[in-house]
Amino acid sequence: MLTPLLKLALVVTPAWSLATQPMTLSAPLDVPGEVMVDLQLGASVTSVQAPLSIALSIANDTESLLGAVDLDLAVWDASGVDVTSAFAMGTPVLTNLGAIDGDPALANLAPGASATAAVTLTPSASVLAGTYRIGGTLSAGLEGELKVLTLTDQVLQLEAVPRLEVDVYLPTRTHGDWSSTPLVFEPAEAFSVGLVIRNTGAGPASALSLASVGPRFLPDALGKPVFAKALALELDGNPVIGGFGLQSGELGDLAAGSELRLLWTVEANHEATLLDLPLQIMSNGVLQTPASATQQALVHATTAFEPPDVDDGLVDWLIAADPAPIDPLTGLAFTEFATLVVKSDGTEAQLVAHISPALGAPPTPQNLNSAATINSAGGTWHYLRFNDPGGALYDLVQVTRVQKAVYVGGLGVGDPGDVSRVWTTARWVDVTNDGVPDLVRREVHIVDFIATSGTFEYTLGYMPGSSAALSADIQVIHAAQGGTQSLTLNAGPLHAGEIFVLAGSLSGTQPGIPIGSVVVPLNLDNYMLTLLNNPSIQALYHSIGVLNGQGMSTAQIPVPPGFKVGLGITAHHAFITLPLDKPVEFVSNPVALFVLP
Repeated sequence: MLTPLLKLALVVTPAWSLATQPMTLSAPLDVPGEVMVDLQLGASVTSVQAPLSIALSIANDTESLLGAVDLDLAVWDASGVDVTSAFAMGTPVLTNLGAIDGDPALANLAPGASATAAVTLTPSASVLAGTYRIGGTLSAGLEGELKVLTLTDQVLQLEAVPRLEVDVYLPTRTHGDWSSTPLVFEPAEAFSVGLVIRNTGAGPASALSLASVGPRFLPDALGKPVFAKALALELDGNPVIGGFGLQSGELGDLAAGSELRLLWTVEANHEATLLDLPLQIMSNGVLQTPASATQQALVHATTAFEPPDVDDGLVDWLIAADPAPIDPLTGLAFTEFATLVVKSDGTEAQLVAHISPALGAPPTPQNLNSAATINSAGGTWHYLRFNDPGGALYDLVQVTRVQKAVYVGGLGVGDPGDVSRVWTTARWVDVTNDGVPDLVRREVHIVDFIATSGTFEYTLGYMPGSSAALSADIQVIHAAQGGTQSLTLNAGPLHAGEIFVLAGSLSGTQPGIPIGSVVVPLNLDNYMLTLLNNPSIQALYHSIGVLNGQGMSTAQIPVPPGFKVGLGITAHHAFITLPLDKPVEFVSNPVALFVLP
């Protein structure tokens, strides 16, 4: 006898059915008609984890009661071992039949009546892919005698299933236009979004597709909408066309034991905090819920973290896994500071942080090189992040490590969105934490492996930047030490020989001061009046003079040691040129100087 319905718990096949079979009677009876049994099973080929359904129909085409109906099913694996207990059955849904477990009071079918039983079957986790046989018997009492029907064995093929694990690599911050400065546009910085999908199951994930709206952001403080735009996409290191939604034609199949790696280069319209990357992964049109999903704080995506002879060319991830150190320039915690490498070969490596390397003299037109020097214990990966010696005047184009007077491997310089091991950033920083950006923080980022211990120097090669008309070597000066901001004025050859006037403001850049057809991006205040009306300060700053034959000149903004006025206030400077025979038509961009305690 079948204990209440548990023996039906098996994975059954033929998508069609067993042929309708008459019950085989052990002895002829003096009753007309026969008993018909029909067993409808689920698909003959299915997944080892997929729930299946079975439908049994019984027709009592006799004039006698069919009593104590009992269905006894069994499952055998390919070697003939009974594995029935590895399958579980849900509660059956019955019509015209109280039970199918041989209960003498409930499992009865009246003469001329028919009944059905529908059951959901689920393999347990111990069931493996392979070939199985389904069989059993149906027994019942008829005219006082036990009658038994042996069901024909059916073959079931169980296929292995995929098991997807997902890692999302997403920065914590996007750098773009600040909503709090509606009249000033801060350019957006491209960033990376990474996705790794691994199949750790035994079967393939076929016809993969991906649906996502892209990264989501925390609400903007001023209610401005924040959205992301995909600029480029790579699949396993190869450029492909697509945004955050990808069809099976782009992703294809993912075999057992393999992975795919997606890298988006993304741009956001506003300065904002990133929240998450919602995803829907489909396989053969069916939603796949990953067995595991993690999100990690991405600083940068790069390649070549494995030794060159075994590097697979796939992207590796620089992760902010530990608390960031304090920025020695601003006194604030660094944002998006890499402390861990997650390599494409599945291994991880800690990064040794260098935030204050010894820096050489800044580049000049006569010497376009500078240097950064660190000490290494050897055998470790290093992450250098420091203030760019080239400032806004020069663009970093090449980094070469010098070791024992031998140059080793020049490192290419990329933008933040490039997969490079050297990159530069120019980000607005809110030092005073008032929601308004105070200065541009220009930094160099270098990630490198040093095998031996010692002192190592990186040569930083620059070229003159395609800078704006007014540019500065530095934007921050500590009041206690003092310093000088050197400005380069470049109005171009068309304004060669014209008089220039450099003005300043401690009151911001908007709305500015109209002069004829142009607007000087400075607001009138006492600092501006003092600078314009005091010849000694003009001589100290060199704020009035004549542009040379290339339309260029220089100026200086000195901050004496122990400076006490204006701490935490940004000073801006800009210049105009005064043609001899026409109205003012040239005005430069503003440049900031922030004084820290």
